[in-house]
Amino acid sequence: MHNVIARIQSTYKTLGPTSRLIADFILSQPDAVMRMSVTELSEQTGSSQGSVVNFCQNLGLSGFQQLKLSLAQAVVQPVQYIQEDLARTTMWRRSAARCSTRGSRLCAIR
Repeated sequence: MHNVIARIQSTYKTLGPTSRLIADFILSQPDAVMRMSVTELSEQTGSSQGSVVNFCQNLGLSGFQQLKLSLAQAVVQPVQYIQEDLARTTMWRRSAARCSTRGSRLCAIR
């Protein structure tokens, strides 16, 4: 499944006025939407619960719960990549520090 945020952005120009309000809110506050109910999102956007569910279904999702799960995946995935990059950097720094304290040419080759 593609990133739901990218999907909203790619379909934005084709959305009607109510769907654009929903999309604007989701794009500006995805973290908040993940903790909301369909009723809360409809109140925040001035739309009906049915409009929120239809918006989700027009994105190819089964409903609002799947939107929330997809948003969580979209938000968590970049954080996961950052953590993986930090772990690699930390490992490289530790190796470099060990080598510099040993003064060995073998460390420089690794």
